[in-house]
Amino acid sequence: MSPITLREYVHARPLASSLAVGVGHALLSTALSSFFGFASLLAQADTEPLYVFYSLCGLFVLGFVPAVLYSKYRSRVPLALSVFLFVGSAFGTYRVVASGLTPVDPTPFGWYLLLWPACVVLYAAISVVEKLALGS
Repeated sequence: MSPITLREYVHARPLASSLAVGVGHALLSTALSSFFGFASLLAQADTEPLYVFYSLCGLFVLGFVPAVLYSKYRSRVPLALSVFLFVGSAFGTYRVVASGLTPVDPTPFGWYLLLWPACVVLYAAISVVEKLALGS
């Protein structure tokens, strides 16, 4: 393997793995949304295309950004926070749905998916703080 090919492989690998994590997060979030009884995004595509676009971007970006921060900058805290928010919000919503209650406001998982830009900004800010604190 030539040095140029190796260099291209090494630079492409973090992006490919981050894309895979983003797609995986989107698929898992869609499956959980369906399990929790949320409205299908495909059913809303005709009536609310901007909401569907916003939601699909969020489903992907919530997994992609922490994976990029980890793979490129070795920033671990945003990845851990991402897992904590995902699992915590899914568990909180599961407790509401499993108890037989009908949620009237967005559930914790719904808030997590709706407020994805705030999560992304938080991940980036925490990554900067982590880099400054570790001095690397």
